[in-house]
Amino acid sequence: MFSGPDFLCANAFFPNASTYVMSGLEPTGPVPDLTKLSREGRARSFRNIEESLNSILTYSFFQTIDMRRSFATAGFRGTLPIIYVLLARTGKTIREVSPLSLDQSGRAQVDGGADGARTYGVKIDFVGDDERLRTIYYFNVNVDNDGFKASGFARFCESLGTGDAFVKSASYLMHRANFSDVRNFLLEHTRLILQDDSGIPLSRFDQAGWRLRPFGHYSGPIALFANRYQPNLTQLFNQRPVESIDFGIGYRWHPQNSSLIVATRTDAATAGAVAGEQSEVVPDKSSTAIGTNRKTHRTVSRHARNRSSVRTRLLVGQRSFWFADW
Repeated sequence: MFSGPDFLCANAFFPNASTYVMSGLEPTGPVPDLTKLSREGRARSFRNIEESLNSILTYSFFQTIDMRRSFATAGFRGTLPIIYVLLARTGKTIREVSPLSLDQSGRAQVDGGADGARTYGVKIDFVGDDERLRTIYYFNVNVDNDGFKASGFARFCESLGTGDAFVKSASYLMHRANFSDVRNFLLEHTRLILQDDSGIPLSRFDQAGWRLRPFGHYSGPIALFANRYQPNLTQLFNQRPVESIDFGIGYRWHPQNSSLIVATRTDAATAGAVAGEQSEVVPDKSSTAIGTNRKTHRTVSRHARNRSSVRTRLLVGQRSFWFADW
């Protein structure tokens, strides 16, 4: 939830997931077709993509207003071009892209053909170095209490079963009453939640049902969200030795000020959970393949750059699906 097109962090923290589910306020847009753009149009569109990626490569999160502005006059529209680039630059090859629509019951149909559909998205099948077929779902949906269930998105996610959640830079929306539905859904349908302090308030985790493990340093929220300070989070970080992290993430994007919490359901072992294993999070290899539907286009970007390195160890396991950040 709240992810926008951020496959980069999804892949970094959950590289072994088979299915990723992401959502955001930005529409997917059409499947990019480079053949319909002039050379100048392609160059302008690629520059806009680079501009859109600047904030996530620098600060670890997308800025929605900047994305909307950069795509206002570009040949590429929506989140698909961003997801394409992030897939390619993390060494993935796209096999097939299918536009989707959801009806209120959560049924997904290809090509937006569902009668009365309110929610539109895309399904992307891709492979990595291991050639294992994996899937990304991205839906353009508002997950506040007026939209999360009415859109059919909640039922679609529920149909996938229990999984893991990842939330960061989420504007502290789940601290608000009008985002209680999505907050409760994550607490009820996940085995593990990885988040920064902008995700689910610490007070919402039942101490009898969750094991909380802090990482990094909790510096409190930035000035824009000063009223979201959590004293109990400060207590959690102070009551035990906390393992450091050597990368920046979230609104406190400087490494020495960043923090994460791994919340693990204590009854996960008896709830059909997959056995966890220790996995190392490291930068992925670059790739030059970008596919659209069943056709594959190959390109090399001279402007692609790796501005940050993510190297840490977190106790996370192989799960069935993933919810991201906004």
